[in-house]
Amino acid sequence: VCSSDLDTARTVARCDAGRARVIDASIAKNGRSALMTLVDGSLRMIDIDPDAPSVRERWRTAPQPLVSRAPAVSPDGSTVMVAWRDDRITRHDPATGAVVAESQLAGGSVFMLAIGPDNRTAAASSWANEVRLIDVPTLALTRRLSGTVSHVWGIDFTADGSRIVGRMVPLAYSAVPGEFLGAWLVDSEAAVRDAQVHRDAVAATAGPQPGVFTIVGSDGAIREFDARSGAVRELGQGPLRANRVA
Repeated sequence: VCSSDLDTARTVARCDAGRARVIDASIAKNGRSALMTLVDGSLRMIDIDPDAPSVRERWRTAPQPLVSRAPAVSPDGSTVMVAWRDDRITRHDPATGAVVAESQLAGGSVFMLAIGPDNRTAAASSWANEVRLIDVPTLALTRRLSGTVSHVWGIDFTADGSRIVGRMVPLAYSAVPGEFLGAWLVDSEAAVRDAQVHRDAVAATAGPQPGVFTIVGSDGAIREFDARSGAVRELGQGPLRANRVA
């Protein structure tokens, strides 16, 4: 895990993962913590201090045969959840990594988890052309938001928690080409917008303004996409292919 200077792209602090390769990572929106999933089945919580700057390990769980599918940290870093390959979801103590709640999530495997700003609602994306809403305290499935033309991959809540945004990729044999950004009203059943990106997006997040998204392409290019006007603004270039932007 590296902390980099945005002006120079220079690495200012780092913390090595050791022998196990990182599968995925979720970064709190306050920029102070990150949860990583590793190929040996372990989880690793990282503390990030951009002021020092420093990056250090808070805790790491023991390796296990079953690896995870998706980690999630809430915007303020106080809630930690993980989706596993056997369709379980777990909630962990952010201080120690201990499992404090566990449940089977109906509806198949999870691509990505996101936790809302209220720390009470989480969202799970999937192959099923829908987003599942989860009650964080109980891990119960509460609602399904549908209305998309394709699989839902990366998802995120807007800052006020009123909408969920996601990256969608139609099947290869679909009559609808291209990649899309979709938005769902959390208090509604249907998708409210599908906007074609016209870029090879591998990661996306909402903001900084309503209707604006930050996108990272497979080529490492970082772009800002305005779904209202369709305008794309080049922000910069990353050195590697990304799988999450925050």
